[in-house]
Amino acid sequence: MYKIKTLSSGYKVLCLDGVVAVDEIEDISAADFDAVYVEYGSISPTEIALILQKTSPFVSKKCRMKPRFISSRLKERSLSFESVIDGYVTDINDPQISERIEGIQYNLPVWNSMRLPTYPATLSFYSSNYVNMHCLVI
Repeated sequence: MYKIKTLSSGYKVLCLDGVVAVDEIEDISAADFDAVYVEYGSISPTEIALILQKTSPFVSKKCRMKPRFISSRLKERSLSFESVIDGYVTDINDPQISERIEGIQYNLPVWNSMRLPTYPATLSFYSSNYVNMHCLVI
């Protein structure tokens, strides 16, 4: 039903070929995988909907901030779900998976010592503005 595969880039992907409640699996933690991939198999549109529901960032704590991909061979069965997935990929080693994971991890906020959200791309912007804002408040 599930397995974790390591990509050539080093990222780990949780591969699902059936309905699994990820949060109820004790062997897997949120740190064990970087993305979710729904593999091709005898999956019906209803099962695809259930998989996407159970891996939704609103439902699953373990799947928060994790991109979700579906096998492109399931595209005709999952057309109504395009707005809630990150993309269709031909196979688990598709570079789109690694690029999306890097994009998400690059833009995640890092809380600095002043408890302000900082982003790797804009670290100096927040630091300089905090000092300016702090001076105005005092």
